[in-house]
Amino acid sequence: MKLKTILLVIGTVLLLKWCASSCDSNATGFNSDAYKQSAKHKLLKSIDTISDCVVILKDMDFKDDKYYHQYKVISQLKQPKDTIVSFDSPMYEVEPDVFDKYKDNLGMEIYSKANGVLNNAVSPPGYSNYVGNPQYGRWVNNNNNGSSFWEFYGKYKFLSSMFDLATNRVNRSWYDDYGRYRNRGDIYYGPQYGNNHYYGTRGKHSTYTKSKWQQKPLTFKDKVRSKVKRSVGSSSSNSFKSKVNSRGTRGSGFSSSKGSSSSNSFKSRVNSRVTRSSGRSSSSMRSRGGGYGK
Repeated sequence: MKLKTILLVIGTVLLLKWCASSCDSNATGFNSDAYKQSAKHKLLKSIDTISDCVVILKDMDFKDDKYYHQYKVISQLKQPKDTIVSFDSPMYEVEPDVFDKYKDNLGMEIYSKANGVLNNAVSPPGYSNYVGNPQYGRWVNNNNNGSSFWEFYGKYKFLSSMFDLATNRVNRSWYDDYGRYRNRGDIYYGPQYGNNHYYGTRGKHSTYTKSKWQQKPLTFKDKVRSKVKRSVGSSSSNSFKSKVNSRGTRGSGFSSSKGSSSSNSFKSRVNSRVTRSSGRSSSSMRSRGGGYGK
């Protein structure tokens, strides 16, 4: 009972710290432009002092023409030793390009930290630091088919629920495939499961996360996907045009200025030479003319 109380207190403190570092007071508000622009920065800032943790994209939403994310943070504390806590963030407004980047990664890790080193590679929940780590569990042989699956040690059994892995165990072959994908710099979505893969927004695992996004009609989710794709595409196009126009303006201005300057300089030198030549000719003629007169 005392341990549960301690964990509850620790979780509450971390949640308050998250809220304090992730948003300003009511004067700013969750939907302000300042908050919107710094959501990612403040997310990373909130875990800056945590040595080991993972950040999971828990939920997504779209309403009032704005995009939202909710995160689940699972962190390991140094004191009390081997204490792991989990807390959920509020629903944060994010930029369209952020929503588009992670639209297929619901229920997956989007950030992780091990020994203070930040990793932004997307991976299945728990795979980056906990699954496959002998500190937290072991591979158990399945006598039925000769394969093996991951099992957390008794004191870390709760991690199965935190990562929503209690329903389906992680097979050793899945984890080995994940390692190969990671080494190539690719995202691993698990084995083929029906028309999709096991992990990710459209995967079976995401149905265990109980997210509000999964409760949305398919037509709604398809419309949001199309809308954010157009929004990001339009933004990229406008950005490209601005760069081209900016370069063109600079190039045109430089060429015009240089050409005009060179032309004026040339004219000045020619006029100067003509003037000097004319002056010398007049002087020479006057001098010779005087001599003859004498």
